[in-house]
Amino acid sequence: MNCNTGAVPTEVVQRSFGVETPVAGLQPDETARVRFPADATALLRNRSAVTSRVQVKLTGDTGLSMGDAPAGQPGASAQRP
Repeated sequence: MNCNTGAVPTEVVQRSFGVETPVAGLQPDETARVRFPADATALLRNRSAVTSRVQVKLTGDTGLSMGDAPAGQPGASAQRP
């Protein structure tokens, strides 16, 4: 479950095999439930200059990792240990 608790839109994107597919666009105060297949990367993308705030609940695989990338660059792809 993702909930945009901030003041700017946030895009949820799935990256699989190098292809990025938008799966949800969260406006402020909007909630969405998204699922990702095994070995996919979930990206939360903020295209504004204002800090984005998204509350996320992750379930499933306990070997998750997280990364980030500066604005204007492709999302970080954190590697599993």
